[in-house]
Amino acid sequence: LADPLTVEGVDRGRGIVESTVGFLRSQRRALRQLITGASYDYYSYTHGVNGCVYCIALARRAGYTDPAILDDFGLGVLFRDIGMSLIDRSIAVHAGKLTPEQFEAVKQHVVLGHQALEELGGVGETAKDVVRHHHEKLNGRGYPDGLAGPEIHPLVRICTIADVFDSLTTNRTYRRALSTYKALQFMGKELCDEIDMDLLRKFIHMFGFPDQE
Repeated sequence: LADPLTVEGVDRGRGIVESTVGFLRSQRRALRQLITGASYDYYSYTHGVNGCVYCIALARRAGYTDPAILDDFGLGVLFRDIGMSLIDRSIAVHAGKLTPEQFEAVKQHVVLGHQALEELGGVGETAKDVVRHHHEKLNGRGYPDGLAGPEIHPLVRICTIADVFDSLTTNRTYRRALSTYKALQFMGKELCDEIDMDLLRKFIHMFGFPDQE
């Protein structure tokens, strides 16, 4: 991810995703091991790679089994914030809470990331959809396109759930990380009109029973 905006960077990302898909398909206890490690030191996992693992696992729980679909989806998850490298660095790495102007700039990362993958080529439509739309909300109040309900692909909804969970369970300078339980509880109560509740229930079940398919 140090130099993602190249064909080689995408190829390396695809290799990571294919390995992750294969690992989760072949090892029944793989997710349990990853969850145990994340519970011990969640912050040590990178935002992209860790989210990729959870997204692929949840997609499988939701009935997606085609390796080609999972690979394309996983690539989008891995590169979902690639556009952050294209906005002002002082804003991208800002430690505190963003001003409204800074937040508007940050919101452009999904558009910039989508454009970058379009220009690179060799990336599937699902991956590009995930990059552009993982901050959309079911109530239509997300960005950048204000999509709502069925306009948001189920795989994008899966990415959104994992992305929100990752954010809530990671320490920030202005907010301490929530525990897994508290984060999932918050998502179920406070975000019920923003994220897919059926998928959230599958996500919660996945944490309780990580060895099941």
